[in-house]
Amino acid sequence: MFIKEYFNDSVFQITTNKLIPAFEFESGKYSPPFFEKHKFDFTQYHNCQSIIETEYLIFFQLNFKKRAYHCYFDKRTNQIMIPNHKNAQINGFENDIDGFMPFYPTSISNRDELIGILEPYKIRQWIDENPDKAARLPPHLQKFRNIKDTDNPVLMLVKLKE
Repeated sequence: MFIKEYFNDSVFQITTNKLIPAFEFESGKYSPPFFEKHKFDFTQYHNCQSIIETEYLIFFQLNFKKRAYHCYFDKRTNQIMIPNHKNAQINGFENDIDGFMPFYPTSISNRDELIGILEPYKIRQWIDENPDKAARLPPHLQKFRNIKDTDNPVLMLVKLKE
């Protein structure tokens, strides 16, 4: 588990007894100035949260200008990827396997699988707004046409490629 304060670029790993410096998000001019914390517009600065680390990747949510971007940093290439940054309709990682809803990780399993959660009402909304894509879904996902808002959330498990 990680924590990052809004006015600090450092990310700390939380352990049972202490906080350990893990890495930094260098936001440069988009890092909020601490001395103006009571009077500035928070949307003009980077805010990173929901940080998940794997062996080769760091996933995080970047909030900037009233939009959430689900990003990842590749430790091997030292590059940040911001998928779908030009498409405001896609919030998360585009599902290029079966065309279903975008994925955004919320945690990681003990088997290094990323976990995402889909609320039933959002599934219904996606089906209603994307009838062509919904019609092309595989049979096991077609069953979501009958999902009710009161049903349990749906878990998405993603195994990362090596």
